[in-house]
Amino acid sequence: MLNKRFAILAFSNIKTEILLGLTAFLILAGTARAENSDEFLEEFALSEKREQVLAKLVSGTEEWYSYHCLQAQNTGDLGKAESLIKAWAERHGESAGVIRMKNRQALLDYERTPRKTLDHLRDQFGLSFDHAKETALPPAEMPSRLDAALLSFEAFKTQALARHRDFGGVEPEALELFADGNLDVQRRRALLTRLPWPGIPGLAALVAADLKAQGGAFGSLNIHRILTLPELEELAKLMPQLLGNEAFLTTWLARLLPGAEDPDNDATRLAHLERLLAFARTLPASQNSLKAHALYHRLDAGRRQGDYDRALFLEYLKLPRRVHYILPLYLERHAAQAADLGHGYFEGTRLATIGDDEDLVRDYLDFFFAKGEGMEPFREWIEEVYLKEAYGEARLLHGLGEENEAAKLLDPEDLARLRERVEIKLIPANRRNFKAGEDVALELDIKNVPMLFVRIYELRTLQYGLDEKREPGLDLPVEGLRPNAERRVEYGDPPIRRQRRRFELPELKEPGDYLVEFVGGGMSSRALIRKGRIEVLERTGAAGPIFSVVDEAGALIKDAALWLGGRRFSTSEDGRIRVPFAQSQTQEVAVAEAGRLARLHTFTHLEEKYELKAAFHAERESLLAGRSAKLLVRADLRLCGRSVPLALLKDPVLTVEAMDHDDV
Repeated sequence: MLNKRFAILAFSNIKTEILLGLTAFLILAGTARAENSDEFLEEFALSEKREQVLAKLVSGTEEWYSYHCLQAQNTGDLGKAESLIKAWAERHGESAGVIRMKNRQALLDYERTPRKTLDHLRDQFGLSFDHAKETALPPAEMPSRLDAALLSFEAFKTQALARHRDFGGVEPEALELFADGNLDVQRRRALLTRLPWPGIPGLAALVAADLKAQGGAFGSLNIHRILTLPELEELAKLMPQLLGNEAFLTTWLARLLPGAEDPDNDATRLAHLERLLAFARTLPASQNSLKAHALYHRLDAGRRQGDYDRALFLEYLKLPRRVHYILPLYLERHAAQAADLGHGYFEGTRLATIGDDEDLVRDYLDFFFAKGEGMEPFREWIEEVYLKEAYGEARLLHGLGEENEAAKLLDPEDLARLRERVEIKLIPANRRNFKAGEDVALELDIKNVPMLFVRIYELRTLQYGLDEKREPGLDLPVEGLRPNAERRVEYGDPPIRRQRRRFELPELKEPGDYLVEFVGGGMSSRALIRKGRIEVLERTGAAGPIFSVVDEAGALIKDAALWLGGRRFSTSEDGRIRVPFAQSQTQEVAVAEAGRLARLHTFTHLEEKYELKAAFHAERESLLAGRSAKLLVRADLRLCGRSVPLALLKDPVLTVEAMDHDDV
């Protein structure tokens, strides 16, 4: 029966009535046979008194319902037949006999309810009549010229905006073409979310409009964190309130950091601090913590170079700060604008948190008082008792004026402690790094030290780095060790007097790392001196990481070596050090050595990972049957994310698969 039905459906051009007629014929021809003997079927068919034949059937069986329905339909009593079918289905379910009899009932009832019959047959056999007549296409009228407007940017832009509200179909390189400000709120946010880089005209205005519309905080999108300094400046003009936003300020501060310059260079560091201070001065009083941060580090850098800027120091004192020596009345008047010295800005400035600024303030006061200045310029911000103590102490330490007059400014107990105090203090202007050929000298402020010992230890930075995985610091234990050089100096200065002494250190003749310790009067002070300097440069090669060791002038050192994982790797003929890839990616600490110098270098030891990508292009017009065509292949071989020569590929194979219109 199923095969016959599918055969009917193959005639796509036959009208609905003809199809249904054929279907009805097949149904009538396929009337169910009773599951009885052929003799009973023959008796029923030939009998003139079929009611008597039906009496032989067992009441309620499927055969009983089947033949009684058939008899009712044959005699035209379709109402009775419908009742019997309903009772049959309730008793025996939707059996094959019930379905066949329903089909007969629907066909016999066609003249009375044609719509019902047609719907039944369509639903029963899943018939559809959506086949269209096959006709030839009308002759095409193709234009002779290409409309340039179809390929214009505006056309593509309109199409992209219509299809992709999130710019999903636009390449990153083309996103900036949509940054014209003519976008709704959702599209503008989608564009800013996907933009991979800054430097786009109108970007600051887009960010400002988005922040105002969305109410989102600055820093919620990646594009916020990579805005250029000019874009941040423009954004601040559009939204001045952002100058009070922590994320915005951190992003701005990061743009002021040194670029490719050496961050350890004094000139580079000072230039950075000048940029930082210039920016901080433009901020409102609500950002006094940042102003204090910038001023403090600029003052600290100045004194390390022996430059005590009076105007800069007074500018710092004017900032209200919660410190014990500040004038209480001044702090009370400006309490709402007080700077928080515990607020850290390391993420943006790479400078330490101030914490306690008394050492710097006292050092500056001591410098100005030692030059003969009075207390008057500082009375507006510093508490009187503290100021008198600092003034009297400075005059006594530097021997200015009458000692008795200066002593009157101090409490007797404080004066006694000052006389007994021992000082061995390296001045901030001392350098730590010296060139290999430079003479080394240090200056110290010394007080109440009749006998001073100068001890010099030459450090084995290479061995220390291999053992400890860090470079030696001032906390290096030297107790019990014999110094490489030692000398003793005696002084006859009054205990109350502080003297600045200069120590030439000819013992530090050779390049290397040295610990210089000054000991006397139960006190000690240390200086870690690095004479000469090497740097480690790194890149990824075809066989692994390649290291170059250069001196302080940037010249390649061709007889250097690198220690890694207990192995020593020497330089090749070209002066480079080659190390194999790791089994798995890990962080490593290597130690480079060049003569007496050593330097630790932390790097990511990569594992060997290759990636091959290729772009292909063939001119469509050259793809002709039976002809040759050229295929342009642009291959990119990458090792650990970096391009490497294609010559590393051995026996490359290009596989081309073609598919025709029949998907073959």
